[in-house]
Amino acid sequence: MEDQKNHSFISNSNLRKFLVRAVIFFFPVVIGYAMVEYTLSEINFAEKVRYNYIQENSDEIEILFLGSSQIERAINPKFIAAGAINLANSSQTLFEDFKLLKFFNPKLPKLKLVVLEISYDKLERDKSNILPILDPKNLKFYGVNTFGRKLKLQDHLLFHFSPKYFSKILNEYIFKTSNIKLNKFGFDENKFDGAYSHANYVLIENIHNKKNYKKNLLLLNEIISYCNENNLKIFIYHPPTHYRYNELRDPSLVKKWRKLIDSLKYQYPKIHFFIDDTNSTFTRKYFDDANHLNPLGAEKATKTLDSILQKYYPNL
Repeated sequence: MEDQKNHSFISNSNLRKFLVRAVIFFFPVVIGYAMVEYTLSEINFAEKVRYNYIQENSDEIEILFLGSSQIERAINPKFIAAGAINLANSSQTLFEDFKLLKFFNPKLPKLKLVVLEISYDKLERDKSNILPILDPKNLKFYGVNTFGRKLKLQDHLLFHFSPKYFSKILNEYIFKTSNIKLNKFGFDENKFDGAYSHANYVLIENIHNKKNYKKNLLLLNEIISYCNENNLKIFIYHPPTHYRYNELRDPSLVKKWRKLIDSLKYQYPKIHFFIDDTNSTFTRKYFDDANHLNPLGAEKATKTLDSILQKYYPNL
């Protein structure tokens, strides 16, 4: 019996030692991780700036832009006459667009117009095509769950979703080496990288996915129905893309996309469209890369689009 007590005492003693050592080891790790997350929360990410602008100007916003990085980089709300905010983001799909629309619409009492992006392979994409940082940033800075599932505890933390990306951001923040210059709308007015610096490298994916296409077509119609039910007008826009990018697009996808646009025009005669992908006046100097405008190109594109919006919606 006494041997059992001694064995139990030794076991408990070893357990206590193990727990103490574990606490000593993990405590600095936890503190360090907490400091990383706190520092990230202090950085002015574009999403944070956009949300702050919405909070301060919710009674003035009449136009909401949604879409991927092509819209994010093409539309500078500074050049829109009516109150506007651009919530487009890199790799964002219709799923995230709709989540953001439903979240922010009740918070924007004067919202009248939603500008949607329908690019040539937009409907071929799903969650597997988005960047790993998109959903956690939407949750962190907007309070919107775009994960497409119930939230987990770790979803509220940023760093582990992309240590490489967030380490770069932290390094730039600490050493003040960031070239990003966000205006009050969260638009980066310094995203030049030279005049079309990536001219010799064109990234294009040409995604084919029939299942996603059918699902997203239903989702697009659901978005349109939601807007109709909430007295929101819809405008579908595609910004200019460089001719080299256009040449590399899969012709079958482009044909399918053009057919979709024609079908939408027929099905929804009240929706206006401006498909400006082949605008030859957007020369090399207006592009950051083959399918993204630089700030100079964004100014030109936004002013062009604004004149069209004022024509179609004079009461904005």
